[in-house]
Amino acid sequence: MKIILRFLFTFCFFLIVTTVKAQNEPPNPASPAPTVAPPASKQSTCAISEFKSIGLTENAVEVRAKKIEAWILKNGLKCSSDQLLIIYYNRGPWLGNADSPHIAGLIEREIEKKNSEGTNSMYETLDKDGKKVLKEKK
Repeated sequence: MKIILRFLFTFCFFLIVTTVKAQNEPPNPASPAPTVAPPASKQSTCAISEFKSIGLTENAVEVRAKKIEAWILKNGLKCSSDQLLIIYYNRGPWLGNADSPHIAGLIEREIEKKNSEGTNSMYETLDKDGKKVLKEKK
């Protein structure tokens, strides 16, 4: 009986150690990267879920940053101001260490292209009730 328990304990310990080790190893650069199927239509759209998916699934920080930059340059003009603001405010949790002032600047540039008040909508001042504080014109 002790032999069977010892065997089970050793086997479980082996499974735990190999699982933890496999999760902490960096991806093998020699292995081919998974390919993403192109969208059904040739015209790309602004899918926030696509942006989020790149941020949450790509492990290598440098690769994640490059893919996000390419996504913004390709799809930024197709996004509405609201979509761009959602991306802007969620880029930290979605991108992690790949988030940078450069990426923030790319998103801000797309917001500014959308409308003249795009930047103001990101940095506006609100009162205690959540209403915009209007500046008095002199």
